[in-house]
Amino acid sequence: MEFFDKYIGIKYRETDDEGNYLGCLLPGYLLYPDKPKYKVDESKFSLLFVMGKFAKVLARIDKAEKFGDIILLRQFGKFHIYVVIDSSKVVHINKNSSLEYLNYDINCKDPRIIGVFR
Repeated sequence: MEFFDKYIGIKYRETDDEGNYLGCLLPGYLLYPDKPKYKVDESKFSLLFVMGKFAKVLARIDKAEKFGDIILLRQFGKFHIYVVIDSSKVVHINKNSSLEYLNYDINCKDPRIIGVFR
């Protein structure tokens, strides 16, 4: 059983019960529950701040290589994260959706990638 199997299907939530942002960072927080969480308001600037803060508590690496590596990318004008499962699969959550596995080649030259972290 993979780590995320028990969480697949969890519905998207913007915040936790304390008002901290979850959104697309949910899979990162499931894997790294010790990482700090941040409150966010509805402004895009505030969300960018949270994404940046989350990335700063991780170490930037050159490329995704193993389970748990986090790929930060810009998709449809918004920031998202993928958490690597293996070389061809990631876990991700979208607004109005639920946590799911996606087929994704971590070795591809995806122009949407902003950074990779561990």
